[in-house]
Amino acid sequence: MRLKPPLPQDHGVRHARQILLALPTDHPARGVVDTPEFFTLDGLHDLIFNIQETRYTPRSLKALLTSSGLNFLGFDLDDPSIKQKFAAEFPDDPKACDLDNWDIFEQNHPGTFTEMYQLWCRRSVGPT
Repeated sequence: MRLKPPLPQDHGVRHARQILLALPTDHPARGVVDTPEFFTLDGLHDLIFNIQETRYTPRSLKALLTSSGLNFLGFDLDDPSIKQKFAAEFPDDPKACDLDNWDIFEQNHPGTFTEMYQLWCRRSVGPT
């Protein structure tokens, strides 16, 4: 079995990992240390050096879905406590489908979407 030779950027990714591990535990950038992606070169590269990635807020996601003729149906979140907190803060949104509310929720709870999540949507029915 042949191992692939290290890529030139591998050294930089390893160096970034060392810097992140050396940060104080309360530093905002230190949160990536708690993700599974942090512990592989490919995962960490994708997590913090991915130039193809586009970041979305719930509000910008709403604009994208609307312009694409899609309705937001909800997030598929691994942590059930997130939806419980959301329901407590937004009882008028029992289906948790208002992305404006999710935008406020994320501002109040910045760690909500730190990991990859899935969302559900469907094609809009009728006039927009």
